[in-house]
Amino acid sequence: MVEAKKLPIQCIDAQNGWYRLSQKRNIRLQKQLTTQTGRPILFYAIKYSQHDILTHLLERGHEEENCSTDFAGNTALIIAAESKNEKAIAVYAALYPHIVNAVNQMRQNALMIAASKGLTKGISFLLDLGADTSAVDEDGSTALHYAMSYGHAEASVLLIERGGVSMHIKNNKGFTAHDYAYSADLLF
Repeated sequence: MVEAKKLPIQCIDAQNGWYRLSQKRNIRLQKQLTTQTGRPILFYAIKYSQHDILTHLLERGHEEENCSTDFAGNTALIIAAESKNEKAIAVYAALYPHIVNAVNQMRQNALMIAASKGLTKGISFLLDLGADTSAVDEDGSTALHYAMSYGHAEASVLLIERGGVSMHIKNNKGFTAHDYAYSADLLF
């Protein structure tokens, strides 16, 4: 069940009881199983591309009662984007499309994080599900600000063409996404 991929030592796994608990379908207890970082086990499955565990948890209703968040208000979709796990973005968002626009404590959503990582498949999937391209974080930056500032030309074009994002939206510092362009290639 557990794929051999750089799992952290403190991550609960099949050998120390997590699998036994998950087989009993005790979702409340599973959700309480967190590591020192305050992240649910679901987030570790996403972060370390443990798609079998992710599917196992979701099939057993891990998110049925409410959307899991960590100490910073990150949702599973935000963690998937942070981890560059486009498969997890697709699986989770397909089951729970109502949280596509959920934000963390810094008012960042999954689309912004996916844009900062240049995840064109993830961005496209989130846009298909109605991700809000005009949403702004606590600094007033949009997903396009993120894509441009990290030099992701393909993601920037996708946000403009499919998402209808304007390059002229200014953030709280008075800068447009165009002002943040990492390279001359992004200066359309």
